[in-house]
Amino acid sequence: MTEKEKEVVRSQLKNELIEQGKKQKEKETQIAMIEQQMAEIKNNVQNMVGHFKNSHFFLSVAQNMQYDEDTQFNESNVIMFLAELEEYISLFITYLAYKQESPDAAIASLALDQMKAKEFDKTALNVDPKNSNEVNLNDDMETEDEITTDPRQLYKMYEQMYQREHEN
Repeated sequence: MTEKEKEVVRSQLKNELIEQGKKQKEKETQIAMIEQQMAEIKNNVQNMVGHFKNSHFFLSVAQNMQYDEDTQFNESNVIMFLAELEEYISLFITYLAYKQESPDAAIASLALDQMKAKEFDKTALNVDPKNSNEVNLNDDMETEDEITTDPRQLYKMYEQMYQREHEN
């Protein structure tokens, strides 16, 4: 290589180093912003979960997470923390729907993304109901009056059970 070619290559390498330095600083800035956003999310989630823990809502699917100074949200654990909050919010939505006596209260918190699409083209279920000659009336069967299917009545029944439980 001639001296002139070497100088051109050195110039190109310096420009590449400067460009890589700019890209690195840009990435570091993005990382710092993401870390700041994760810290904000953690504080908000911790605050909301703290309020929900003071309520009478209890988790049945998600697990109770620990929030302390050393806990940091990152891409791998943020889902677990948000799952806890999501379940509390779902319980709260259901509670409000029952409180407002909404006719669809039982499904108010049903996650639409987890529902399976109904396939109408599938073969229909063939159910052979018993005819009146096959039913044994001597069996201890529940009558229609004993079965509660109205969600509002079910909610009231559970409210009464809860009140009796906490009065004692």
